[in-house]
Amino acid sequence: MMARHPPAMAAPTRRSPAIDYAVEYARWAGEPPAAVRDKCARWQSLMLAEWRERFGSLQPMSQSDLDQFYASSNTLIYALIPWAELQQQESWPVEFAGLVRECVPGGGKILDYGCGLAAMTLPLRNEGCALALYDLPSRHMRFLADLTRHSEDASLHVDRDEALAAGPFDCILCFHVLEHVADPCGTARELIEALRPGGTLFAAWAFPQSPIPAEPWHLPQHGRWAGAKFGEWLEGELGLQPRGGRWLSVYRKRARDAA
Repeated sequence: MMARHPPAMAAPTRRSPAIDYAVEYARWAGEPPAAVRDKCARWQSLMLAEWRERFGSLQPMSQSDLDQFYASSNTLIYALIPWAELQQQESWPVEFAGLVRECVPGGGKILDYGCGLAAMTLPLRNEGCALALYDLPSRHMRFLADLTRHSEDASLHVDRDEALAAGPFDCILCFHVLEHVADPCGTARELIEALRPGGTLFAAWAFPQSPIPAEPWHLPQHGRWAGAKFGEWLEGELGLQPRGGRWLSVYRKRARDAA
């Protein structure tokens, strides 16, 4: 459930410089930057071709098939790079940092669940935050490990249970991940369990109302959660308190709830 009463934004402190993900990936992978840019421009056709080769159709598969595709894909990285760069261009990481400062002034322990290239959370390294970055074992996580190799305050996790066990967390970010998991309600429950009492969940999702042939990696059975319905479930079933937000929904775990 999106904006109700957006919280005031704290004044920015030091802003981390934007990461040129395409250039950094080209360096890490040994590819010409122009070739990386070209593949990023064609990411959807490249992923669809790889999907069709893997599964023989463009129909969504099971969660295990989807996880295996993400973990072993050679083309997913070319979708994640422009996605990370879009987040930077739209200043979403800057806004997110302001929201985090409102919740945990002086820094806190933060989990980025399904982090991708962590464009939203890496700037928080300059905010005194301890970051736990989780995603499936994959090419992009190996690249992210290289990007964060000098960061003492960012730990990478490719084991889901290990990542959640690193809590309790002051804040958890789950940014466009729930539409890619078979059990979004179960995942949300586990994330809330990993929050400290009074902690904050930052989440965004885009549940499709029907199958999307051009994006078989979205799971169409989640159509019942489209629109505001999933936010209403979070409030009604898990007792989360909405705290506003615009492009990102913000929920507070009740202080009396045990982690």
